[in-house]
Amino acid sequence: MSRKIAQQVAFKVKAEDCDKVTRKNKKVVYIYTDGACKGNPGPAGLGFVAIFKNSMILQYSEYIGCTTNNVAELQAIYRALQICGQLFSTQTPIVIVSDSKYALSVLNADKIKNLKKNKHYELLWRVRGMYRAFTYHDSCHVSAHRGDKYNEVADALASDACKFPKI
Repeated sequence: MSRKIAQQVAFKVKAEDCDKVTRKNKKVVYIYTDGACKGNPGPAGLGFVAIFKNSMILQYSEYIGCTTNNVAELQAIYRALQICGQLFSTQTPIVIVSDSKYALSVLNADKIKNLKKNKHYELLWRVRGMYRAFTYHDSCHVSAHRGDKYNEVADALASDACKFPKI
């Protein structure tokens, strides 16, 4: 599968229809991510689910300490790519699905102006590097709290992780 085909799979439908895309292309791993915090900054958590062949194959959540929502969103993508990178070949086509336009803009921007001025510079580059390590990668935005079942699961995982820090 070429990168061009992977892009067509992700973007030939409306962003809100990512769930339908999952059913259409069974060779792609769809990774729904979410980050959350109680207060901004505040206790934060991340969650993600991986979907393959229309089945949820992985659920993950983690408390990540006190940080901002944007950092939690980026950390969710980073951790998802880190774990999925251990489970799947980098030749496996992936689509990151998120309700964070900020996090997706970090993945997809050809150039990020004033990136070095961003206090999360290292995290931004780690996320982009992991994302681009997959030969066939794409992303899709979904609206938060609009009934996308996998986004709702990722949201619940992230929200629950905020409440239960590991001791």
